[in-house]
Formats: sequence, structure tokens, C-alpha cells
Amino acid sequence: MPSNQIDLEAFSTLQRALNEYIENLNESRAVLIVAADAFAQAMGSDPIAQKKIARLSDALNRLDDAARMAEAIVASARRKQLAAEQIVEEA
Repeated sequence: MPSNQIDLEAFSTLQRALNEYIENLNESRAVLIVAADAFAQAMGSDPIAQKKIARLSDALNRLDDAARMAEAIVASARRKQLAAEQIVEEA
């Protein structure tokens, strides 16, 4: 493809891949929440367990951050796709 052409399908591919990634992050988040809750119920009063629970909480926050970043990229890709489609229509 010449460098001056726009591959509109690439935008859709990127969005699909990122949406799958976000879904995987959300599934991982749900697993971590269940694990953290079970661990807290079983070992919650133990000081070492409290540290591990805090680390799980930190991991959940990082997953949330990653999901938000991926969602922002999806939104940006969608805006760029719409702009590219408009350019193609005007050409």
C-alpha cells in the first residue's frame, strides 16, 4: 500500500484487539477480587496476609489503570477512524 493511503480496516482491527484486551483485564480483575476476598476471609487478621491483600489491591488498581488507558486508545482510534473516513469521502 502506498504511504499516502489510509488503511481504514486497521482502525477497526486495533479497536477489536483493544476491546478484547479490556475484556481480558476485566476478567482478570474479577478473578483477583474473588481471590482477595477468599484470602482475606481465611487469613485476614494475619499481618503478612494484610500485606499480601494490599498488594492484590495495588494490582487491581493497576488493572483498572490499564483498562482506562486502553479505553482511551479505543476512543482515540475511533475518532481518527471517523476523521480518516471523512477524508476518504471528501477525496
